[in-house]
Amino acid sequence: MDTAQVLNALAQASLFELYRLSAAIDQQLRDPQRLQAIKNALRVGQTVEYFVAAENCTISARIEKLQRTHVDVIHLSDGTPWRIPYYMLNVHGVETRLPHTPAQGLSRQALSVGDWVGFVDQHGVEWAGAVQNLNPKTASIQCQNGRWRVAYERLFRVLNPDAAHAPLIDHPVD
Repeated sequence: MDTAQVLNALAQASLFELYRLSAAIDQQLRDPQRLQAIKNALRVGQTVEYFVAAENCTISARIEKLQRTHVDVIHLSDGTPWRIPYYMLNVHGVETRLPHTPAQGLSRQALSVGDWVGFVDQHGVEWAGAVQNLNPKTASIQCQNGRWRVAYERLFRVLNPDAAHAPLIDHPVD
């Protein structure tokens, strides 16, 4: 399924249409046959990834216990235990990053907490930092000089975050 295309269609929907779709999606997320199909593909000790909507990223974890509607996992990064619903598991390896249109800056769906981005402030100074929080209209960016809230359309990706803090060296032209 082309998630970017679905999101574009949803942007045109009325609030009632979105609510109606939300109810239909909720029914599908709790469908016992779908849940059983996922459970059948999982084993205790298996490494899985699951999607965290609040941070818009995937987390790697190890399965500890399979329950009726949830799975108990341990985060591989810090060892913390979590109980998550089966529908959060990315068992089919679906791409979670969504493409964006460069002319419009970045979208909320194209960012994850921890991503490195840059922006130009109102004085024309370029800043780079890590995404700390994804808000409805802005992203909170932690830079060297403090924390900024920046509209998504003003953000661009920083490909090499280490270079963002490196001083520029003037090289004389021969």
